[in-house]
Amino acid sequence: EVSADIVRLMEAHRDFNGHLYEHPGVSIHVADGRSFAARSREKHDLIFSALTQSATGSRAGIALAESYIHTREAFQVYLDHLTEEGIYALVVQEEPVLVRAFLTAVSVLAERGASVPEACRHLVAAMIPREMHPFTPYRRILLVRRSPFTPADSERVLEGIRSLGVHSLFVPHLLEEIPPFADLASGKQSLAEYIAEYEFGGTPLNVAPRTDDQPFFLDLSPTMPPVLIRLLWGIGLVTLFAGAWLAFRRRREGPGAPLRSASGALYFALLGAGFMLLEVPFIQQFILFLGHPVLSLTLVLFALLLGTAAGSRRSQRWNVSALPARVFAAACGIVLLALLYRALLPGLFALLLGQPVVVRGAATVVLLLPLGMLLGMPFPSGIRWAERDGSDQVPWLWGINGFASVLGSVLAMVLAWKSGFSAALLAGMGSYALVALLAGMAHLTRKA
Repeated sequence: EVSADIVRLMEAHRDFNGHLYEHPGVSIHVADGRSFAARSREKHDLIFSALTQSATGSRAGIALAESYIHTREAFQVYLDHLTEEGIYALVVQEEPVLVRAFLTAVSVLAERGASVPEACRHLVAAMIPREMHPFTPYRRILLVRRSPFTPADSERVLEGIRSLGVHSLFVPHLLEEIPPFADLASGKQSLAEYIAEYEFGGTPLNVAPRTDDQPFFLDLSPTMPPVLIRLLWGIGLVTLFAGAWLAFRRRREGPGAPLRSASGALYFALLGAGFMLLEVPFIQQFILFLGHPVLSLTLVLFALLLGTAAGSRRSQRWNVSALPARVFAAACGIVLLALLYRALLPGLFALLLGQPVVVRGAATVVLLLPLGMLLGMPFPSGIRWAERDGSDQVPWLWGINGFASVLGSVLAMVLAWKSGFSAALLAGMGSYALVALLAGMAHLTRKA
């Protein structure tokens, strides 16, 4: 159970639920299901997931509410932790979600060497009668077996389905010719063709399997969520207006001052957006490692903010004339460190995933503190550089940085939805590369 509150409620109302958690053989773990399964060394006859979903079902596009529970990589984990005839059972509410889960399982099995029709013979899909739909969200179930269902297995499954008064949607060998999976199971359509042509109620939907890089399982829209577009345009225009106003204001500048209004506005906008473009993907990435979204949010923010405080304090010792060169080095360090994390974190996660949460939490803080220290240096250094000639632009630069931070968080989600969280991370690295370029130009101008 991912929520400790649910466990406490179950224990508080044990008389009502029949002391369920106290039954012999029952043990409770508060963790993300995917993370727990990945850390397990056992093989299971059944892995059961009922309506496991996240806030992105509302299409709000909140990164920190998303989980990795239904991605292709998750299905790989579940299959690896099943006995030879073990089953992964997934209960969902609507047909398009069932279709995406079906296609995810098929794609994973096909990657393991099965053809698409052969992969379909590992699956069973069923649905409760439609007249019952208004009374429960537990409407459809997908069974994924590690080994294919034989004709005899399918006979037993179909008999069990009918005895429960449930409708069969797909049973290998017996019921393969009814929608929505008939053309896929027969080989008339490839996986790509099925995905491209899928419609529900006459509306095209995106039912392509999701990956850890784009884990938005419940978002079936083929287009960008409108709320993200509106936020991106709104915050982007506000940031652009603030920067333009600062750039064209009449004010006195020192002769040859390297940090002019336009470059200063761009510098602080890049810092605001870049920080969020790095922060959001790292928070998302550490969810699986730490086993809980709240734990990931807490520890990643703690490590980064503690590091930025230390880095900011360290930067106060630098001579004002040396600031551009020091910022150039810090920004380059951020880019290089982010590249290093991108290459090494998956291996480190795999190595430490079986360790206690205290060890994984400590590793998270240790890993991210150096990045946080470097992230804390460019902003206060830029403020000191802007203040050196008594300029009145500093409040505007603070404001632009704040606007751009909001813009960066929205942009991170837009990029994650469109191209994956890795694209958001690369955009953050690109922002700090531009910061390094501006600082390098300021250093060269200063020397000239």
